[in-house]
Amino acid sequence: MDDFIFVKPVERHPPCEGIEGGCTVCVQALPGAQADHQYVIDLGSRLGLGFQESKRQHCGQKSEYAGFQFDTVQGRLRVLPAKLPKMEECLQEWILSAFTTARALAKIRGKALHFSLGVHHLRVLVPEISLALGTESDPSDKKPEIDWDREVPTTDAMVELGRELLTVISKGAPLGVEMWPLHPSSLYGRFLRGRYGSAPLFVLTWDAGPNGYAGLLRWWGEGRGGSHELKELLLVGTWPADAEVQHQAHREILAACLATESAAQQVDLRNSVVLFRNDAEAAIAALRKGSFQSPVMHRSAMRLNRLLYRLEVVPRMWHVPGLALVAEGIDGASRAGGELGDECVDGVLGPAVGDELWEAINSELRRLGWSATIDLFATASNARCARYCSRTHEAGAERTDAFTMLDWSASDCPVCGLRHAEMVYAYPPTVMARKTVNKAMQDGARMALVVPLAVTAPHWQKLLRFSVVDNADRYLRVRNARASVRHGSPHDPNELAVFVCDFRSAADASDLSSVAGCPGAVARRVRGQCGGGRDEEDRRRLQEELLRLVAEDGPKGVQG
Repeated sequence: MDDFIFVKPVERHPPCEGIEGGCTVCVQALPGAQADHQYVIDLGSRLGLGFQESKRQHCGQKSEYAGFQFDTVQGRLRVLPAKLPKMEECLQEWILSAFTTARALAKIRGKALHFSLGVHHLRVLVPEISLALGTESDPSDKKPEIDWDREVPTTDAMVELGRELLTVISKGAPLGVEMWPLHPSSLYGRFLRGRYGSAPLFVLTWDAGPNGYAGLLRWWGEGRGGSHELKELLLVGTWPADAEVQHQAHREILAACLATESAAQQVDLRNSVVLFRNDAEAAIAALRKGSFQSPVMHRSAMRLNRLLYRLEVVPRMWHVPGLALVAEGIDGASRAGGELGDECVDGVLGPAVGDELWEAINSELRRLGWSATIDLFATASNARCARYCSRTHEAGAERTDAFTMLDWSASDCPVCGLRHAEMVYAYPPTVMARKTVNKAMQDGARMALVVPLAVTAPHWQKLLRFSVVDNADRYLRVRNARASVRHGSPHDPNELAVFVCDFRSAADASDLSSVAGCPGAVARRVRGQCGGGRDEEDRRRLQEELLRLVAEDGPKGVQG
């Protein structure tokens, strides 16, 4: 052992500015620390230890070791400023060169791994370099089968990675990390007692099932009368159609991304600490440090890491037993429901039309020269349009609850800025069929609608009147609904009817048409994060849309 650090305990007292700030408690402890320091030096001389004067540090509250500053006043561990230029030089050279060597990349990886001890959001990026090298080994391992002097092309993806490393280090190094972070269990215990300091703290507990995920976000906020109360937000969603969820670990780590993205759209998570709780050790480990062994898990880890970086969230990962998730109701909500009520994955999966029936609907739309622009009743797993509304808050959904849309007939395009006509597709729950038809008529919308075949239903004659389906029935009849529908229930009707209706003549709607060639008519419109610039813009646009509707010549009437 050739390095020593000696610590002088100081009387416990409130946060202060230390010796440099003139704290009397710290200043009073300094002479004793200096005397102890001198004793150690004298003892070392007598024992022949030969302490090097050039490396000796005098008593203080900001010590330096292994390229880091240990700031005991603020409790922060920081990369020494003198160490940053060399790293920046290596990254810049990598970014600007058409080729580099495997040895140079390994050097950058080693430095980034070391810096990650004092820089948030850096550790997860390190496996990206290992994936580019094809190995986690270092030149010091002296494996003869690895040619460390071979040229490695600097691809566009590597240039972006180099820039990302530069950005994360430049921003995170001066801030540093906590020197003495609480163990996650202690942090959670203090959270439950409402004793976690002044920094905002959120706890996200999640679980994943075969069809989707459930998460519970908890935080302390202001209640009625200004009281401090524990708030909860249940997050339920399904897997997107292209999700890589064949294995449970893949589902768990993707669920962390989707649940956090959904939470960030509803609650302002910026500049906070988020404690993540889950029962999958592999997912927790990958979220902490990325994954070289599993590219699928690493992609999800990178996805969450980048979101947390943008939000300036400090993540804390905690593996908890699966029984804890069962007891808290999270496990049930990720499947068929339980302790947290009826809001669960299985409850929002369907019903949804199968591919054959969807092709029949599209064939009728093509005959009219129409195409669906938004799916009003969907989830990420069954949405038939890139734009969709969901029952629960899903990050990829344009809205939660289609009935919160002010107008189903048209919308303002975020791409071209003009107002587009909509052609909505809807397969609503049976109990919402009448409500769906009434709103479509009031808004003067064009619609493809799937409803139970019920000729005595109050809305049936309205649908027949405005149908543009070209056959004797005026609708497409689905005789065996169970064969044409996915995720149905035993209570679903045996037969369905598909209507394509043009309600524009039923209301005082403007005769709008989609802007030819504009991708904004059908492209996904992702909601902004709560508290961010896009969130404020969305609120402004919603207010303008509401004022425009109010200013129109009276409410839209329904004929007949």
